[in-house]
Amino acid sequence: MEARALLERSREQFAGLALPLRREAENNTRVLEGGAGAVGPISCLEWSLFQRQARRFPMLQHPTEFSAYVLRGQGRLHIYFSGADRAGAKLRSEVTDRVAAEVARGFVLVAHAHNHNFMFDRVPGDRLWTTPETVNVVGGGVAPSLTDVQAYRGMHEALGLQGAWVTNGLETGRYTAGDFTRLSAWEG
Repeated sequence: MEARALLERSREQFAGLALPLRREAENNTRVLEGGAGAVGPISCLEWSLFQRQARRFPMLQHPTEFSAYVLRGQGRLHIYFSGADRAGAKLRSEVTDRVAAEVARGFVLVAHAHNHNFMFDRVPGDRLWTTPETVNVVGGGVAPSLTDVQAYRGMHEALGLQGAWVTNGLETGRYTAGDFTRLSAWEG
């Protein structure tokens, strides 16, 4: 129920903004209506990844994002983790090049995991990319952003990405490669 309320709040907040930010509400709607993904409690693996980043930066005082690639093959599980000191994680070529090499060796890219952190006490111009329009958007929604979906589509095409997990540290939205076409992506 908490995830649903947070998705509804996020959808409402984005729907009240000007384009292109208003389009961020589209994926919240698809998840809420059952058209894409499934939301549930965070898994042990997702919690471990979230905690790795939270140990580096306390998420309530210094919200940041991480990116993790989960690969399976040759009887093993490989995880590549990347995180910075800010919100809005950039996919680093140092990591994606290693993931591509693993895929070339026969590993399957099972999932890309990342977090949508909660962001309180926002001020326009801060390190959270806050604008006057987004000052009240608290984040933490587990629907992928337009930019996330654009990245997932590219990773699916280039690396065979099978799924994506978006967590807020409490709950996780889990998406299949089929969901990538049902969700909205950034157009620009």
